[in-house]
Amino acid sequence: MRRASLWPSSPAYAGTRRFDLVGDVKKARGKAVVLSSDSEYTQIAAATEAGAAAILLVRPPGVSAGLQWDPDAQERLAVPTVVLTSTEGQAILDRAGRPGASVALTLTTVSPYLYDVSQVSRQQVPAKVVHRVSESNSRRITVRYSGSGDRFVGEERTGWRPWVSYPRPGEQTETWYASVVRPATPKGAANVRVGDALRLRVAAYVDATDEHWLVGDLAYQGSMTAKLYCDGKLLTELPDGWRDVPVPGGAATYRLALTTARPNYPATTSTEWTFRSARSGDLPLLQISYDAPVELGNTATTRAHRLGVSVPGARTVKVETSGDEGRTWVEGTRVPAGRGTVSLRVTATDRAGNSVKQTVLRAYARS
Repeated sequence: MRRASLWPSSPAYAGTRRFDLVGDVKKARGKAVVLSSDSEYTQIAAATEAGAAAILLVRPPGVSAGLQWDPDAQERLAVPTVVLTSTEGQAILDRAGRPGASVALTLTTVSPYLYDVSQVSRQQVPAKVVHRVSESNSRRITVRYSGSGDRFVGEERTGWRPWVSYPRPGEQTETWYASVVRPATPKGAANVRVGDALRLRVAAYVDATDEHWLVGDLAYQGSMTAKLYCDGKLLTELPDGWRDVPVPGGAATYRLALTTARPNYPATTSTEWTFRSARSGDLPLLQISYDAPVELGNTATTRAHRLGVSVPGARTVKVETSGDEGRTWVEGTRVPAGRGTVSLRVTATDRAGNSVKQTVLRAYARS
């Protein structure tokens, strides 16, 4: 089995197809043609013009064949095209010169697997790097990506040592972007006061796991506002809620108001935290967590269903839901049957009078 990368704008088909194989463009009609990579765009155009059924390009020694197929490519090539390294492709080049040669080409546009393999040697670079991968030294992670109305979600993975720790062998499941996505303080962060400065750590978009988050609105092409009030007067306007803000000395009542708007889910959010602070220490910004019964498309059933809401430290919690994007509200965690979208409004207060009020319009859809 030889590995190849699908050209970013290549057409694709499901499964495996076998082609007669040649190494000469002049003989390529209806066949797969394998070529030593030179001027790749010119070679692709020539092979397409010659009527090739598939194109395999073998790059020179030392040149990477790593490409990422683009599911949203505006213009597709006419012929399935793959790229191989010199090591992988040489055997196919040799085979193309034999009578009756053929090649089986399996195209996988959505791979169910991604391997992250790190070989670590203490205080040296081995003369020969050998890392045997097995179930006993690997961890299988099933990653689920929830839809938010965007067509394509990408992921960039990096590994740094010694700051990254790798889990022990076994299995685990992760879910990203699941509703309800809203402003919150994610796991691992904290809102604190140090002297006469508030260290606010509120991200604009935090998913239902509280582990995946975005501080601002860079990725969503939307808009956001963040304002901090002190004893009822506007103290400052902020680019986002993840800032260190100088404040007057002594006790005061603060209100952090944050809004977001974007074209997908959630459409808009409005969150206000009201809290007292007098000295260094943790800031009592109440955090709302949601447990919505949504599928990977961030959709719930059209039947009535129960919404989970928790606000640690709160004495009173009021939950309201809307099926008409906030025009009317129904109190309670039972979401009535209906179609369209579900919007949420939660108000909570603790024993010291600190409070939070959060409205999430189009928190998730129903189908």
